[in-house]
Amino acid sequence: ASASFKPSRNLTTYATVSTGFRPPVVNARAGPPPPAAQPNDITIPDGATSDKLTNYEIGLKGSFFDNRLTANLAAFYIDWNNIQVQANRVSDAIQFATNIGGAVSKGFEFELVARPIEGLRLQASGAYIDAHIDDLSPSEAAISGAEPGIRLATPEFQGSATATYSFPVGDTEKAFVTGNVAYVGSFPGLFPNVPGQPNVQSPQYDVTDEYVFANAYAGVNISPDFSITAYVENVFNNDAITYVHPEAFLDGRYGRLRPRTFGIRTNFRY
Repeated sequence: ASASFKPSRNLTTYATVSTGFRPPVVNARAGPPPPAAQPNDITIPDGATSDKLTNYEIGLKGSFFDNRLTANLAAFYIDWNNIQVQANRVSDAIQFATNIGGAVSKGFEFELVARPIEGLRLQASGAYIDAHIDDLSPSEAAISGAEPGIRLATPEFQGSATATYSFPVGDTEKAFVTGNVAYVGSFPGLFPNVPGQPNVQSPQYDVTDEYVFANAYAGVNISPDFSITAYVENVFNNDAITYVHPEAFLDGRYGRLRPRTFGIRTNFRY
């Protein structure tokens, strides 16, 4: 459900409430009771029921100063309940799908585009996200490896800035140069503890790097349908860790930024 209001010709405000869910998951090994030595452990459930979330968002979109500045701003609050997870039973480490408590994710996003002079375009965008577990029982923590209040796998802040200058180089040709820099904050790759072993930190637990990377481009639009662009991506050859895979058996658990890359791209539209 959404509602919008235009206080002026160049400004729109809005509010949205949306919901979503994932389908259930069936456990192939449903039913076995706990071992006799630990009769109070759980019986493997039939599966995980749907998890659900509700998103509340408000924002505005507008253009200012004769369209030389445009802005998109949004704030959101997401309530996530009955989270589907892979868990392990404490008594015998049988793995199964189940549901645990809930989490919240709240923050804001923005995008600003400025055209201060002819041919120059400046753009900045970013997002701040506070996402963490906010509802977790001791038994759910034991089987999932989660802890109350822990962060989810998303950076608290990420953002980028881009500057592009375009200028004519012939009767119809137009050249351009672009510089881009981006920042991504660190985030955990998985829950911190071993599922089924309460308060034992997982040897696979790790966090990504916070990192900054830059790209540079220069090219020419020879016609409305054909362009050539030379580029250098990851200019400073940053090898930061961008992803941590939760499985220990993989040879390469860590994803990294692609090394500095030079190239030429052509684009033809027909």
